[in-house]
Amino acid sequence: MTIKKIIQSIQDIDPKFIQIAEEHLNSLTKPPGSLGRLEEIAARIVAIQENSKPMVDKKIVFTFAGDASDGS
Repeated sequence: MTIKKIIQSIQDIDPKFIQIAEEHLNSLTKPPGSLGRLEEIAARIVAIQENSKPMVDKKIVFTFAGDASDGS
């Protein structure tokens, strides 16, 4: 399959799956939107897989921290 055919085969995301994901995320015991980009990524995965309980096989977690103070 050529790259052109692959690109043509990509379908738009169905907004109803974004809504399903957002409704589920907002029903959890946390302030709505408190997970920031993680919620956006989760909603996109739901929409891409068109599955309200998507599977992600290879997972990895990065944790970063920083200090914005000037040291004084």
